[in-house]
Amino acid sequence: MITPGMAQTIAIVNSKGGVGKTTTVINLASCLAEKKKVLIVDLDSQGNATLDMGLSPKQLDAEKKTIIYALAGTKSLLDLVQLDNPAVIPAGQSLASVELPSAQVLREKLQPLISNYDYILFDCAPTLTRTTAAALVASDKVLVPIDLDIKSFAGIGQLFSTVTEINKRGNRGLSVLGVLPTRYQKRHKHDQAMLEQLKKIVEPRFKVFTPIPETTNVKKASRASQPLIKFMPRARGVKEYYELADYIIKYGN
Repeated sequence: MITPGMAQTIAIVNSKGGVGKTTTVINLASCLAEKKKVLIVDLDSQGNATLDMGLSPKQLDAEKKTIIYALAGTKSLLDLVQLDNPAVIPAGQSLASVELPSAQVLREKLQPLISNYDYILFDCAPTLTRTTAAALVASDKVLVPIDLDIKSFAGIGQLFSTVTEINKRGNRGLSVLGVLPTRYQKRHKHDQAMLEQLKKIVEPRFKVFTPIPETTNVKKASRASQPLIKFMPRARGVKEYYELADYIIKYGN
């Protein structure tokens, strides 16, 4: 249950890489930020969300301004916040080399700033690590980006099982917001068939959002260290990110 006046926390999770987690985080955050106060928390040691928001993970790591210095150290998350709206708590390579003290640490460390934002989005690593578990313990909702590949479908059951387990043991308020198909090519019969199969698997329990179409402009935006919606506002996929943001604002609670 989400407490009024407190941020809704959303973990963007999939144990498979290359499904568009970071792209989803930065574009969804940027869409939400046009109406709400938003914070991105980078929980991937690759620091891609940090980089794509125009920041330097390497430099911030060297300055001890990345998230590990709060999670496994004495810094406050408030001291690590970069940018305005969306704001970012960055990550860097140091996150990969330090074990978290507990799965509760992120939730505890978030408390001083959770009333400063309407939404907090966690960009999780492409593995079900202790850091990902910490994000799930700290979250109200889980959003699962997934590409339309049979290998992705195989791992989604394990992820839902992990969410159920954490719901029972560490976070009774955790629930699945939905599944977001990415890199969708509407003209390809394979993608059409896989989308229908995904709906058959998922929709009895969870919402399947409008697919995000495949576009080379995502890579161009990443090279420019910008979200797609800022880099090319009329690009394919932008409309779908706005629709997702509008749904979360209207129904996400």
